[in-house]
Amino acid sequence: MRLSSLVLLISAMLITGVLTAQVSMPADPVPLRNWAAPTYWQPSPQESTAIKSTNSWFSARTSENDAAPQGPINPASGLVFVGMTPCRVIDTRTASAFPSPFGPPILSGGIGRAFPMQQSTRCSIPATANAYSVNVTVIPSAPFGYLTIWPTGVAMPVVSTLNDPLGIVVANAAVVPAGTPYGSVSLYATGQTDVVVDINGYYVTPTTPYGEIVTSDNNNGLTSAPPVTCSTPGNIAASSAISISATNHYVLMKGSAAVGSTSTSGATGLDLYPCYLAPGASTWTMVSSGIFGLAIAQNGRMTIATNWIFGPYATTGTYKFGMCARQCGGSGTWNSNEYFTITSLVYTQSYMTSAPIANVQTR
Repeated sequence: MRLSSLVLLISAMLITGVLTAQVSMPADPVPLRNWAAPTYWQPSPQESTAIKSTNSWFSARTSENDAAPQGPINPASGLVFVGMTPCRVIDTRTASAFPSPFGPPILSGGIGRAFPMQQSTRCSIPATANAYSVNVTVIPSAPFGYLTIWPTGVAMPVVSTLNDPLGIVVANAAVVPAGTPYGSVSLYATGQTDVVVDINGYYVTPTTPYGEIVTSDNNNGLTSAPPVTCSTPGNIAASSAISISATNHYVLMKGSAAVGSTSTSGATGLDLYPCYLAPGASTWTMVSSGIFGLAIAQNGRMTIATNWIFGPYATTGTYKFGMCARQCGGSGTWNSNEYFTITSLVYTQSYMTSAPIANVQTR
């Protein structure tokens, strides 16, 4: 009896072990994970060539050197990132069972291969995508030199996306412009390797010209002396009209001005403040923040540099932005022939919430 029980116990253990072995699956050496992607991306002149072939917004620009703001402001040729749930769009491994042309066979060494990204049935990639945020992984048969990914339809660049001299699993993230046709990208490796490409977003042209500069120069400054009334906006130096075509937009107005007085006793009480003309409105709306109570001696002159932020705006249409002037409770006469320059920059980002800044210098 004891021997029979022992045999049954061992048999049960063996059966359990067999079943466990049948359901256990090896871990994928290339797990699908998220990765960091830049919020904005500016293509190089070579990359712009591929994008221009399918994007009339770029071809409408008159020059690659069109004026653009500096620092954290994205250039006029920049693209905006649209994030998506990470998705595996290409997997050449036989076991992946990916549909053609996104699956097997393995990528042959020395031969390029194109993948029509926007025709993927596994990842939803719109035709408006001008570039992709991808993570490229190689599972090589043996050590090889390098792999590169680039937009189909242009010459292969002399750069590598990743190198694999050890013949191990290697991954690297990249931003790749969409090529032609169907937003295709091409892959080339110097040696035979399986390739996995994941996507976590794409880049599109903004619905409004993000970072577009609209400038208006008024060399005569305000057309007449600032009004003495304190209740309504006075003389205005304004930007050209800016059309805001979507909600939640902000505008950064950069201004520079020179003000002065030739009055015998100088002048006081000058207020300069940001103002805007809303769509369909005939009266300018002034913003509470400004430069108030300026005073100057006879024949004195002040130069003023300002940065004012307007918004967000929920109403679409054509706006103007500018500096309004008034002389409120002051004395003397301020000159009307000084210099004003207004530059307005359109933004679509909600982080534009810092307070207005004004720098006043007297000379």
